[in-house]
This record gives sequence, structure tokens and C-alpha cells, in this order.
Amino acid sequence: MLGRTRMGRVGLKGRTGSSTAVALLAVAVVAALVAAVLEAPALARGSDLLGRPAARTVTHVDQRSVPPRETVRILQVVFRAKAGERRLITAKVYARQPRTTGDPVLMAAVSMGCSPRARGVRSAGSTQNLVRGHRSLLTPRFVYRVPRTGRVACTVYATGERPRPHRGGARRNAWRVSDGSYIAVSQPLRRWSRSIGTAARSRVVRPHRQWSPISTRVWIGAGRSFQLLADHKVTTCSSPGGSKDSTTQGRNLCRFHVRSGGTRVRSRITVVQLDRRGHACAPRQVFLGSRMVTPSVHHAMLFQRERVRVARRKGCTQRFWIRSTLLNSRGATMMVHAPSERLAVLPRVVR
Repeated sequence: MLGRTRMGRVGLKGRTGSSTAVALLAVAVVAALVAAVLEAPALARGSDLLGRPAARTVTHVDQRSVPPRETVRILQVVFRAKAGERRLITAKVYARQPRTTGDPVLMAAVSMGCSPRARGVRSAGSTQNLVRGHRSLLTPRFVYRVPRTGRVACTVYATGERPRPHRGGARRNAWRVSDGSYIAVSQPLRRWSRSIGTAARSRVVRPHRQWSPISTRVWIGAGRSFQLLADHKVTTCSSPGGSKDSTTQGRNLCRFHVRSGGTRVRSRITVVQLDRRGHACAPRQVFLGSRMVTPSVHHAMLFQRERVRVARRKGCTQRFWIRSTLLNSRGATMMVHAPSERLAVLPRVVR
């Protein structure tokens, strides 16, 4: 865009000034049209540089009270998209346990998916125990690949449990969805953007041991850098219950590993850029995270958002090897929930 042209002052100079004003106006219009033409394709392909963070965000909550063992819809966003588009679907749910509840602790869980269902990673979830009088943030997120052109509906469902029943019925022991909760969908992303899961079964990890549920090679069509999102769900084995999911055949994996105290969980993401032979062509990049999972929390999510540099060295390709590792550095044995393991690769400007 041009700087401010003093149009009023030029217009007072008679015919010559008028001609000058018209010329300047024409130049400004042409410049704006050129900028629009250059910008349009970039937006259409989800440019790394422009990347507006959200196409649509919904803050309306359908139902705020989540009674134990009931599944309720709390958030939904509807939008139109073309087949093959990649969109980052993100929800933030502030879960609060009121002071009036009879139980000291309630479990809060949310799950998010989109319709029509896509192949590959098509959902995300987040779970944590709440403490009476406090609130926690649950953040499910994943990259959704639109299977066909048309209407898409992405929905967040919530449920709850009573891990330590004390007094009162289900209605008096419901957790609440607080203000500020929302679901958002990004603008179309680059076609290499994706979420990566694992086919492994959940497992327990003893103190001073580690497990790498995700180890994969991906092609990244980024420029100087790209973004990694990693989500992990862990349970400290401070009680026998609450340590089963869709991969445990109905068994609580913590049953034979109960120990008082919490677990210090450390996460490590290792990224290596490769040459055409599959060998490292640049220094490896390592990203660390940490969280203490106390017995009262029991279930916890560990989130990471990292920026990865892309080397411009001779022989380097756009292919990367990525490994996500969880370490039980100290404390009780922990369980890692494999169905909740998510690793997303995205343009670096998406939020």
C-alpha cells in the first residue's frame, strides 16, 4: 500500500493538481489489485507466512454441567470445506469442580471428533482428575483431513466419573464447563500437515524406564521451520483403577503396580533431518517437557508446542525422522495411554 497522499491539498491546485490526484488514485488502486492477486493463492493453499489462526471459533457452550457417567455435547463448530483440505481442530475446555460437590475429586474427560469421519487420526481427547474448588485446562487437538466436499461438523463431548465417592448423588457431583471454553478450526493448511498416532497398545513404564510410542519418518514441505504439537496422556499408578482404555482388553494396567506417591514424567522429542540415503544431514534437535503427576490428579495430559528448524545444507532433503519418548524419571510406575498419543506437524504460524 502507498503512504498517505495528501489528496485534499492536491485537489485545490486546479486542473493540474486534479490530474495528479487522479493519477495517484489510479496507482493506489492498481497496487491494491496486485496485492490482492498475489495474496489470494497464498491463502488458498494455507500459506506458512499468512496463516490466519482460525476460520471460525465457537465459544457457546451447549451444556455446562457434566454429571458422572453421562456423555453430553458441550461444543460444536460447523463449516464448509473441500475434499482433501487439512484443518487443525482445537478445543480448550476449562473444567471446574465446584466447592459444593460432596466428592473431593472428580474425573473430567473430553473427546473431539468430526463428521464425516476421515481416515487416519480422526479424533483427540483429554482427561484429568479435578480437585474440589479448582479448575484445569483440557486441550484436545488434531489435524483433520476432509474426506469430501461439503458440510463438516466438529463436536466436543464430555463425561465424568467419581474415582473417590464420598457423599451426594450424581447431580451434586457434576463438574462444570467454565467461561472461556471454545472449539476452533484453522484455515486450510499445507497438504503435508498431518496428525500422527500409534497402533501400539498402552503399557506401564516403571521408574527410570522409558518408552517411545511414536517413531516415524515424514516429509515436510516447509521453508525455514515448521511446528510440532505433541500430546501425551499418562496415569500414575497410585491406585488400581482408572488405568484402562480401548487397548487394554478391559484390564486396569496399574492393578499390580500400585504405589503411593506421584510420578515425574519427562517427554523428549527427537528430530533428525535426513539426506537421500536416510542418513542424518544436520544436527539433531531435541525438545524436552516435564510434569509431576500427583496421586490426586492421577490422570494428566502433557502438551508440547515446538519449532523445528529446517537446514539448507547440500544433500539435505525435506524428510525428517521424528521420535516421541516418555520417561518415568522417578516416583510410582505410570501408564501411558497409547490411543491418546498425538504428534502433529504443521506450518509454524498455526495456533
